[in-house]
Amino acid sequence: MSVNPDSPILSAQVADLQAQVQLMQSVLSHMTQGVMLLGKDGRINYFNARVCEICNVTAEFLASKPLIREMKDMQQQRGDFGPDLALVEPSARAYVAGWGATVDHTVPIRYTRQTREGRYIEVTSLPTPSGDYVRTFTDVTAREKAKLQAVQLAQQKGQFMALLSHELRTPLTTILGMNALLLDSKLDPEQHDYAQRVSGAGSLMLSVLNDVLDFSKAEAGKLRIDLERFQLAPLLREVAQLMFVEAQHKGLALELALDPALPHWLQGDPLRLKQVLLNLVGNAVKFTAQGRVRLSATLSQQQATRVWVQFEVTDTGIGIAPEHQAGIFNQFEQLGDMSRPSVGATGLGLSISRTLLGLMGGWLSVTSTLGEGSQFWFGLPFDRPEDQAGHRPLDRPLDPPAPPTAAARTQGRPPLTERPQRLAGLRVLAVDDNTNNRLLVRLMLEREGCQVTLCEDAQSALASLQQSPDGFDAVLMDVQMPGTDGLMATRAIRHTLGLSTLPIIGMTAGIFPEDKQACLFHF
Repeated sequence: MSVNPDSPILSAQVADLQAQVQLMQSVLSHMTQGVMLLGKDGRINYFNARVCEICNVTAEFLASKPLIREMKDMQQQRGDFGPDLALVEPSARAYVAGWGATVDHTVPIRYTRQTREGRYIEVTSLPTPSGDYVRTFTDVTAREKAKLQAVQLAQQKGQFMALLSHELRTPLTTILGMNALLLDSKLDPEQHDYAQRVSGAGSLMLSVLNDVLDFSKAEAGKLRIDLERFQLAPLLREVAQLMFVEAQHKGLALELALDPALPHWLQGDPLRLKQVLLNLVGNAVKFTAQGRVRLSATLSQQQATRVWVQFEVTDTGIGIAPEHQAGIFNQFEQLGDMSRPSVGATGLGLSISRTLLGLMGGWLSVTSTLGEGSQFWFGLPFDRPEDQAGHRPLDRPLDPPAPPTAAARTQGRPPLTERPQRLAGLRVLAVDDNTNNRLLVRLMLEREGCQVTLCEDAQSALASLQQSPDGFDAVLMDVQMPGTDGLMATRAIRHTLGLSTLPIIGMTAGIFPEDKQACLFHF
């Protein structure tokens, strides 16, 4: 069947097609993206003006329909991709290097590269049904610089939090340490009561500081769990002892219940578990005016190498209204009347606790009745550790809980002279630029029978060791000191003085993983 080229219908169709092509060309020419159409052979068959601007190539060059390999070679020769494609996203360097060779360019890909001028270009390649492929070039400089700025702000925040941790923990450690020595001395009941209150307030301050630091680390994705072998019963008793004084001052009964079927040893993160329990028990005591607070641990499931433990903290306090229960695990959400926040209520404790439990493979739930009390409960899996022979240790029933008694408040510990000296005769060189810290270290070590020599800086410590290289059994070294810090001083002891076997113990208020790694490397 023949077609009349002069047919009015055909002429109208051709005109309509030409109008659509012009429209598409107008759209493509006004796009903010650069667009290329490449044939199966890798030849550039179409481009818009934006490609020339973004890729810094001339329209005359692209109009000659070069191969994409030729465009890449020209750009690489003038250094657009940096030496060894350093300006190209690492995951895409092999792809870019293989343009025009054995790489399958019909596979969808997206990557980002920088330019010599500091701009960022996002490149995408998408195949078409006909076997050609479309390549787009997008200037994403604003987006990438915003991401870089966010990373820099996060780093600055991390540095600030590290500084805050050190500056707060240093005096707080002195307060708690000196107060512990005071509690170890001969005090009358009233004085002992005051000292215990100081200890409780200091522990609360440390808990708040831990919550703030953990919140910062959670935002940065740096919260971590450290697994070790530990005993559950002593940990729970320690939690109860720490909260006993505050509970007794409010006239509350503090109960501890342990399931006898629980294994004696577990493998987990005892510090994080203790942090969660202190948060929950602390909240229970804080928001309970009368009645009791109960902490319990029950074996819920067990296998040959793994057990699941359910922990519950129950109180007879103010309770939580149903409409508020869903939001109490949110950041900065406080229990009780928000117009009258309680001392130490940062609104972070429950949020951090839920995050930590999630990292440990657990969960956190609450049931509560307004005016009658609350029950916070969570389950955690633990591995059952092996002994040195590679066998699982035989479980024995846990010791019955020994709840705190009123005698603990009035009697205190044995006097200093009655304590066994566990480090009798050990010669220790203690180095710290803080006067209070030096005093605390000396008192605590002398209490254990050590012979202590104090130095206020690294230079005097090095001089003492040089004068008497065999005069000390161990060195306690403050890590953060002005001038020559503890890490530099340790290198000098090891390499300059040649004391490669002298035990050096780092002292630092730094709590971040990089602080620990720095000490492990140098000490």
